[in-house]
Amino acid sequence: MRQKTYPGIVGTMLRQLFASGAYSPADLVATFRGMREVQVQLLPDLAGLDLHTMLPRLEVPIYMLQGLHDYAAPLDPAESFFRNLIAPKGKQFVPFRASAHMPHYEEPDLFARTLLGTLHGVDAVGR
Repeated sequence: MRQKTYPGIVGTMLRQLFASGAYSPADLVATFRGMREVQVQLLPDLAGLDLHTMLPRLEVPIYMLQGLHDYAAPLDPAESFFRNLIAPKGKQFVPFRASAHMPHYEEPDLFARTLLGTLHGVDAVGR
């Protein structure tokens, strides 16, 4: 997230998980253990991932939602993948101008409108 440190991001997530009421204490512990395990298992494989080669074509509609200030998944490779992707059912690149890696936190209203727009097959409201 822009303007937040990693501890600040984790703090926000913790507050939201606790406040939701949907998680038991055991669920919260399992959630954070699972997040760490995903990082341990997946991050090494992501370093050599080449989506241009592995996934040149998709047979479903594609919506790429991209924070323009994202350092974890930078804009240039995302745009390159999008441009080269063959998607006969349609594709749309949706930039979030005030977001980094978490547009659902940084621009929640626009993010929600975008998701609802994809359900109805329309462009995001306000773009």
